[in-house]
Amino acid sequence: QTLYSFTSIGTLTSLGTIPGNGKCWFEAIGSNVLVIRSGRVWVWNGTTLTEVTDADLETPNAAAHINNQIIYDGDDGRFCSADVGDASSINGLNYATAEAKADDLLVPFVFKQYVYLFGDLTIETWWNSGSGSPPFDRVEGGIISIGLKAIHSVASNKDSMYFLGSDFRIYQ
Repeated sequence: QTLYSFTSIGTLTSLGTIPGNGKCWFEAIGSNVLVIRSGRVWVWNGTTLTEVTDADLETPNAAAHINNQIIYDGDDGRFCSADVGDASSINGLNYATAEAKADDLLVPFVFKQYVYLFGDLTIETWWNSGSGSPPFDRVEGGIISIGLKAIHSVASNKDSMYFLGSDFRIYQ
């Protein structure tokens, strides 16, 4: 439950405590690192570990970074975008739901400037339009009719995105 930094020779330095159980989700924005665990978010700014206490933040399990904004998964299939450049500031009007199916949103994931909203039944593709609340719009025809099996099973390289589908198959 302790966040550490370590040097190239293996010297550990405690940065702070992150309570909860299970795996953490890490996401970078600028020089800050977000740590999400058990529906709570902390920000390490290089000096201080601070919990995000914005009342408009629901209980995220994951986050993604696009165009200096953080996208969090929320409650009841919703997602939100934090304010530009500030992962700890969330406007309650910046929530939306994936629209293809009424499934549970598990992970927002950014690949090649698109936000993929991985649900347990479908995946929707959104793009940063820069207008509206939130400033994201769904890509017409960007629905994938397979869901995600596990939140920590999405990855990418420069060419492809990979994930474990709800049918236990690996997809590229």
